[in-house]
Amino acid sequence: MFTADFGCLQFIDNSFTLTSIILDQIGVVFVPSAAFINHSCTPNAVVVFPEGGEGAGSTAGKEWVKVIAIKPIEPGEEILTSYIDSAGTRQERRNELVKRYKFVCDCQACQSESNDQQVDPREALKCPKCTNWFSIGPKRPNAPDSCNISSPAFEMSSPGGSRPDAGPSSSKRAVRKEIACPHCGFSRLIDVEGQRSAIKKSGKALDPAKEPAKAAYYAEKAMEWFQSKLSPFTFGPGFYPILDLRRMRMASYLMRSQKSNLSQATSDVQQILTGVHEVYGVGHPSSVVTRSVIAQVYGYMCASTVDAETKPTNARQIKLELQLFENLRANQAAALDEARIGFGAVHGGGRLGRSIARSIELTEREIIALRSLLQSSAT
Repeated sequence: MFTADFGCLQFIDNSFTLTSIILDQIGVVFVPSAAFINHSCTPNAVVVFPEGGEGAGSTAGKEWVKVIAIKPIEPGEEILTSYIDSAGTRQERRNELVKRYKFVCDCQACQSESNDQQVDPREALKCPKCTNWFSIGPKRPNAPDSCNISSPAFEMSSPGGSRPDAGPSSSKRAVRKEIACPHCGFSRLIDVEGQRSAIKKSGKALDPAKEPAKAAYYAEKAMEWFQSKLSPFTFGPGFYPILDLRRMRMASYLMRSQKSNLSQATSDVQQILTGVHEVYGVGHPSSVVTRSVIAQVYGYMCASTVDAETKPTNARQIKLELQLFENLRANQAAALDEARIGFGAVHGGGRLGRSIARSIELTEREIIALRSLLQSSAT
């Protein structure tokens, strides 16, 4: 929240981040009635601006702020929203809530580590020995002491203004802790938190919209580096900060809009969707925006037939184009369904949802045109 940068800490309490329809931060807004809602890292409701926060300063601005249920809420059940981004680890979330709101979170997500059967997607690793998934987190009481070992940490630099490079810096000292599989006991000493911190610090100033090539390169190298440090364990799709890195890479590819880049972006789609749904849940605004970006990726891979001067005549080519547009429509429809959850069905999914609906109409036109061409080519 930008106000903290100016030392206006009093703005933090009982305020909400003012966002655009794609959740870009604009400022802060005070909504006293919504401020009474308690926090959960697994909320059943969200405070959103379905029409975008740009108009929140107007006379009708208060009407732009909505509390939307994103899960079924039974009569008498408490309405809960998340005060922070819930993609971070349990410890990061708790630290942020203590610092900003002066309370220790004890919600279901923050208690889940005590349940060995429940795997937190933000800290899910796959054991190479027994192939079971498990959560890492604070050291268990019977775990061995940490080991102070000199270990390279991820750094990103751009020497001489050339292409950014990512790699180890032996000047860093890391604290390796035992990561042990609770199912079979397989373990390794790994500095997970040190690598997380270094990656977060290195990529903090990167903006895919302004430096797409640099952001894509950084995300790629950061993921490779992180996986090498976690080896032989494998991280899950919602693992922090891998999910954020994948989303950064996809967004940066979209900014460059080259088919070769977009093909690479589509390879991340299923991992991103799985991670977003595991962490945020279907219909959460973060999932809505991710879905809409994915639809845009598929959209850039399609070539308009309706507006083209030269129409395809080869049946094979027409079928390929038709398949691309049908895939696009499926992704657009999924994005619209989630928008109607996250930004409210009564609002048509908000401004973003209505934009997606208009895109679906254009896609339908292309599908009809291609089917007509396919039928003509067969005669």
